[in-house]
Amino acid sequence: PDDDGKALGRLSAKQRGSILLFCKELLHNLRQHGDATRVLIQLEELNDELALRIEDDSSVAMARDGSFLSKSLQRRAQRLSSDIDIEHQASGNSLALIISSRRI
Repeated sequence: PDDDGKALGRLSAKQRGSILLFCKELLHNLRQHGDATRVLIQLEELNDELALRIEDDSSVAMARDGSFLSKSLQRRAQRLSSDIDIEHQASGNSLALIISSRRI
């Protein structure tokens, strides 16, 4: 791990792998079940949080309670001790997997 205090540098290989697999599976599900033509993926660190944000232009709304997430996506998020924030607007969906740096 890096000693610079950055959350991304402190992630273990297992945590990085879990984030990658969460993203990969969610993208697969969006392709299979949605009608998006554009997807934006961002990994950003803000204050004491690391956030994986995935936005799409789908007209199919993601349920705000996360009930559309597969059991395996829910398990991955739980293993990362993360929170999930979901929003749907006329322009599409936004899902953020948020990990507090205190949990890293």
